[in-house]
Amino acid sequence: MIFKNSHLVELYYKSKQPYKNQGFTLFMVTLLGTVGTVAAAGLIISTTTVINANTKAVTENQNHHGIAEVAQTRIKSLLIEHPKLLEFNDIEWEEQLNSPNSSQESEDFSKALRICKNQQDWKAEKEDILALAEHKKIELPFGNFSLESFQKIGDNQGIATVNTEIKNGDSSSFELAINFFDNYLSDPVPVLWLMGKKTGQGTAKSQVTGDVWVNDCQFPLDKINITEPDTYQAKYTGIKPPELPDLESVKLRLPENHYLTIIDEEKKGRKETEKETKRERETEKETERETEFTFPRSEDQPTRIENNKKVYEYVITEIDTINQIEINSGSKEESVTVIFYVLGDIQADNIIHKCESNQPCSPENFIILGYEGSRINLQFEQLDAFIFAPNYQLEIKPKNSPDHPAQFRGSLWVDNLSLEGDDDSEQLEFKQAFTWRDLPQQLQLINPSPKLIQVTLNQQEKEN
Repeated sequence: MIFKNSHLVELYYKSKQPYKNQGFTLFMVTLLGTVGTVAAAGLIISTTTVINANTKAVTENQNHHGIAEVAQTRIKSLLIEHPKLLEFNDIEWEEQLNSPNSSQESEDFSKALRICKNQQDWKAEKEDILALAEHKKIELPFGNFSLESFQKIGDNQGIATVNTEIKNGDSSSFELAINFFDNYLSDPVPVLWLMGKKTGQGTAKSQVTGDVWVNDCQFPLDKINITEPDTYQAKYTGIKPPELPDLESVKLRLPENHYLTIIDEEKKGRKETEKETKRERETEKETERETEFTFPRSEDQPTRIENNKKVYEYVITEIDTINQIEINSGSKEESVTVIFYVLGDIQADNIIHKCESNQPCSPENFIILGYEGSRINLQFEQLDAFIFAPNYQLEIKPKNSPDHPAQFRGSLWVDNLSLEGDDDSEQLEFKQAFTWRDLPQQLQLINPSPKLIQVTLNQQEKEN
């Protein structure tokens, strides 16, 4: 208003005063203009101060949240990399790491954290863990954070409290709610889990579409040909496999005709000669027909029901020099599960898993659990299965066709693995196919379980 009406003042003085008083008029206009300028400037300065204060507060708040989010990411990564930390509070991290040989628990703790790391890498990681446990400030470009505490509040939950500090010294506190959801059961089961010292011979020539876990730190992971490295990983792990189902309990509930020794004594004892008579060749063909087994057999009854599926279980003391084993895990009406509990070696010249049901044939419908023995030798063109034989060497001789290599779909958990044959026949495709939920319930419990970890940031700051 001051600037808008200044011309009216000038007009008034022009009409009332002689021309000689125009200097005074100019003085008044100048004075009023100056007063208006000062008033407007004061208003602008006042408004700017408020805006700057609000902007500063918003910026500081954003910086605190930014630091908290970085802290969230780092702690989350640490817990995923070292799930053993989830079993303890932060005070115990420090105690266990600083006294690694004070007890079996502390020794196991340090060993689990250090899995497959050289001295230099482990030293750096140990320092990172101790820095958090000892509440040291972790410096960032725009401030720092420190872990105030990590407390488990149940089997599936924990709270990490972090303090944040920005460059001007202002500080805040945030809570990171950490939930260990049981939906790890929906995670895929690795297609290969190799547990022994001598493992993986020939895998470099195979294609692996799935995750690979290796317990032997000497195994060269870079030689595994992961076809989709952005989706799947080959990694060392300190995770121990679950216990095999108690075999004595299994035996108590199985009928006598489900105890089998699948072995052809005639074929096993026969010495091959370069020249065979016609009769010998005919006998060979008859023997091959006799040593073709199909499971479940027509006279068999299911031994239990699991997940609304009929389960057929067999305790097998040995499978040796068999021409063919066929697993039919589904009639036209329903799908079933076939489980072999094996004592002794397995050697099958051809093993086939087929499914005639309307539902897709799934690898978890054929399960081999190996207890005592040293070797499983299988030949196949395509096999869908879950094989868990922690003390066995698995030898695979792929039956490749001219059009495509042999394919294994499912999961193999064995001591070590080797592929037999020349360069062409060693090619095999491994494909990941099912989740932890698909396994028998007693095999779903991995300790520590490969659970998904979700960390959520509590958006309400607690000002210090």
